[in-house]
Amino acid sequence: MRRLKWLIEQCDRRGIIVDVTIARGAGESGSGIALLAAHLRCWETLVIGLKPVRN
Repeated sequence: MRRLKWLIEQCDRRGIIVDVTIARGAGESGSGIALLAAHLRCWETLVIGLKPVRN
């Protein structure tokens, strides 16, 4: 997370827009809920961690 935040801050200083894409794979049968929960936790972590960065 530290490196991603640094990269986004550097791009922001240079006027470069950053697109962060998170993909959730199909996974094994029966594990869809766990994968979805992990996917949502990932997004929550990104939103909270990158909120101070303008970009």
